[in-house]
Amino acid sequence: MLTRQQLYELYHSGFERMLHFVEQLLSHLAEVERHVGHRQQYTIDRLLKDVGRLMARVERLKAQLLKQQMVNYQLTRRIQELQVELTRREGQGSEVAPQGVRRDSHNSGLPPSLDLPGAKAANGVRRTRSLRQKSGKRAGGQAGHQGATLRQVEYPDRLRVHSARVCRSCHVSLAECAVVGRQRRQVFDLPPVVLEVTEHWAQTKRCDQCGVRTKARFPQDVKAPVQYGERVRAVATYLHKYQLLPFARTSEAMRDLFACPIAPDTIHTTRHRAAAKLVGVEEQIKHAIKDAAVIGADETGLRVAGTGGGCVAGIATEVNCNSHDFI
Repeated sequence: MLTRQQLYELYHSGFERMLHFVEQLLSHLAEVERHVGHRQQYTIDRLLKDVGRLMARVERLKAQLLKQQMVNYQLTRRIQELQVELTRREGQGSEVAPQGVRRDSHNSGLPPSLDLPGAKAANGVRRTRSLRQKSGKRAGGQAGHQGATLRQVEYPDRLRVHSARVCRSCHVSLAECAVVGRQRRQVFDLPPVVLEVTEHWAQTKRCDQCGVRTKARFPQDVKAPVQYGERVRAVATYLHKYQLLPFARTSEAMRDLFACPIAPDTIHTTRHRAAAKLVGVEEQIKHAIKDAAVIGADETGLRVAGTGGGCVAGIATEVNCNSHDFI
């Protein structure tokens, strides 16, 4: 810093020295600003790297938590199955089948689902017969039944016009001739389905005021540089779980139908993700069944009007079924 006396002497030393001093001062200030800017940018970059590492760690912890939830869910289901099995065995502990007779649902507490094929005939038990009786009506659709015949729609999605080019009699061009009639035919078909790739850009902008860089966030479901979307995972899960296709066959179906070569291991992971999302829904359903007064179950025997049948909510309105036996 210059003293007041030094500034006064510099002022009276002439314009050139004064200008030179100001230029040096401005150059020094610019150097200081560059140094401060570099330090700020270094600090910002270091903090961004730290944030990136923390976010990656959070994602890993989320994946571990999801896997732990799936394991807990499977263990909970297994415990419930073992509890039901233990209760059933305790209930049938005093039941002893006649010597030489195989135990089944007719001579013990075993449910009908555990009966071996042909067990009823082997033990001399009359087979269960259907309660349905002949209605006297002919087979097939009845009069007045509204069928599901394919019918033309008023506004199709696409229109293709086919014009006659030459006269079928004299072979003269019909390009300029008037249209005097037409016939309609419609074809219902599926459009070609191919994978649609959507690229996401997360831009980074630098503030003109303070120089800080800010990066935009990707959508919550976009977590990897390359991944399958939710619709692909939903269709694969539907084919595997609802249509009962094995992993390899599901992979082949996705490849043949949609040109989507999803691997069987990815389908396996997708199934676990879908199951984990439904844990809360399944628990709600279980609690609702346990709190219900009557439960419709196939293997719960109940006699209605002198005939054996199932425990149906619409019929057995005054029967209290133990819901714990069906979970």
